[in-house]
Amino acid sequence: MLALATHQLSTLLLLGLLAGAVLIDMQRHRVPNLISLGGLVLGLGLNVWLLGPGTEGLLAALGGVLLGLLVFLPFYATGGMGAGDVKLMAMVGAYLDPLHALLAAGLSLAAGSLMGLGILLLRRGTSCMARRYTSTFQCLAVTGKWSYVPPAADEPAAARFPYALAIALGTLATLWWSGTLSEFIYLSRDFLLWIIN
Repeated sequence: MLALATHQLSTLLLLGLLAGAVLIDMQRHRVPNLISLGGLVLGLGLNVWLLGPGTEGLLAALGGVLLGLLVFLPFYATGGMGAGDVKLMAMVGAYLDPLHALLAAGLSLAAGSLMGLGILLLRRGTSCMARRYTSTFQCLAVTGKWSYVPPAADEPAAARFPYALAIALGTLATLWWSGTLSEFIYLSRDFLLWIIN
């Protein structure tokens, strides 16, 4: 079960932080530290406040942060994503237990891969990518050495896209799968009906 996101306040906060990150990333191709690191500190603080410093609270959140960070770090190290995306995934981990943070990271990578493939298809960049990978595998077959050929600056594969959207989609899928999102919607609806009446 999610360590913290079952609580309505933390779910609302996580969804708000992700929405803000997506909007800013779509406009500026950056995720501000105020959102990623500020949200991380808030998530850790909420865990301690609501669940205590033990395995249910702070330790679970730190495990989620660490897993989110470790899954995305290799992609940053190889130039596949920006530091803001890595910090945003770590922030998401502060609201989830380690298992769900790992699931969110995996689903975010899957969403990002599908988004990247969609962009390549829309911009007709698959032939350039196929030529580059063919060269890479030919080099491997002839020399026995792996030699990655990066995309040229004008190729669609070199274009940046807002990865915060992929992280948000992976996180939403995780919240839905765990039942947290449906619980949040159900309880929010009941709260709104109570206010109206």
